[in-house]
Amino acid sequence: MQHKLAQNTLIVDCGSTKSNWAFVSPEETVYIQSRGFNPLNENIEYKHEVLKDWKAKLSHYSPYQIFYFGAGCINSSTDQIVKDLLHAIFPNTKNISVKSDLNLAIEADRSHGPKIVGILGTGSNTCVVENDLVIDQIPSLGVLYGDFGSGYVLGKSIIQALFNRTCPEILRTKILCDKTLEEFRQDLFLQPDPKSFVAGLVVHLSSCLHEKTVQELIDHHFEDFFKQLIVPYQRKLPLFLYGSIAHFFDRNIKEKGLTLGFPTVSCFKDPLESWIKNRL
Repeated sequence: MQHKLAQNTLIVDCGSTKSNWAFVSPEETVYIQSRGFNPLNENIEYKHEVLKDWKAKLSHYSPYQIFYFGAGCINSSTDQIVKDLLHAIFPNTKNISVKSDLNLAIEADRSHGPKIVGILGTGSNTCVVENDLVIDQIPSLGVLYGDFGSGYVLGKSIIQALFNRTCPEILRTKILCDKTLEEFRQDLFLQPDPKSFVAGLVVHLSSCLHEKTVQELIDHHFEDFFKQLIVPYQRKLPLFLYGSIAHFFDRNIKEKGLTLGFPTVSCFKDPLESWIKNRL
């Protein structure tokens, strides 16, 4: 169902690492970036820091309605956690809609015909869409058993290479900076939001994409993504992927798609602007 925007609407594309907000008023559309949030993370310090960041950047807005699309919004319990957080910042806003981040990608794309829509950011998720309805979806197994193709899983592969001594020296230097391997290991287990921290290591790959071991790591990573979250649908449909990983590794994903029989692959960084344009 397509929503038309009322006056003073706040829309958010909230990933586990960062959130992109848009405040739409009759005068202008203002974009704001903040920390991400995942309601599946039960760390109290983490929630406190997210609330502090969101209040500092958003509390001066007075939205009539909020459309929240977020990672980890998988049932009524996680949706309520998000609503409670938003009510703490916007106590006078009565109309709050909470859906998964995959719904934003689905609603942002207005192309006709059946297709596969997916999220490739800190986490990952895919589904088959026809006539704006999800007709098939491989269940998301989350951080412990799934997230194939995601920034988090790629970050874990980087850490494994670092400790298994297969990491190129240039990448090792970028990750460790002035720390010892043991100091870095201790840091890993002290993070209030370890998923975002691990996914954040992926940015260091940009300086060593020419390294053979890095190329092999990336190739294996996206082959897993296709074989676990795309190929099982058994339909060679156009593929629309949204998220930081989809955007950054656009070429690698398209090459892997072509190899596995998916010639039509489109990668986008952010579905937020498209979603808004469809409703103004």
